[in-house]
Amino acid sequence: MIKDNTITRIILGIALIGIWGLVIYRVVDSMKGKDTPNISPIIYWTDTASNFVNQSYQLHLGYNDPFLKVGNFKSDIENINNFENEITSNSSSTDVVTPPTTIQNLLPQQTPKVQFPPLEYIGLVINKQNGQQLAVIKHHNEIHKVYLGDKIANCTVFNIQKDSVQVSLRGAINTIKR
Repeated sequence: MIKDNTITRIILGIALIGIWGLVIYRVVDSMKGKDTPNISPIIYWTDTASNFVNQSYQLHLGYNDPFLKVGNFKSDIENINNFENEITSNSSSTDVVTPPTTIQNLLPQQTPKVQFPPLEYIGLVINKQNGQQLAVIKHHNEIHKVYLGDKIANCTVFNIQKDSVQVSLRGAINTIKR
């Protein structure tokens, strides 16, 4: 704990009075009416037309107000209809391009990721009676003896070598090494 010291109390008292004095001064100062600064009467003119990018078309906004019924709107509608008729009469059926009837896939066909079951290749045995190769494969702690083309855990034995065996599942081939 801090010892009861008179110098510390005096310093804290002066700091407290100073902080409250600053707060009260700012409140009173903000309530005084101040003159607004004079705004310069000079008006600067900028050429906004040169700031825009040239467009390929221009909007003509000098049309008559349809709600005030000022102007000849029937002639405008007739002009629009005549223009539409000219467009439809100038186009022929040979200009129309028909879209292709079949949709072509532009992306190459991706092969799906195939999760192979946990197979372990133990070894190769050659059958002395008929000379066929026999692969010994371990699957879930069960040992299976399979020939070329046999299935184990939905995988077909594709190729048997001395140090590896290839199995296929849904078109994907996996090499299991010893």
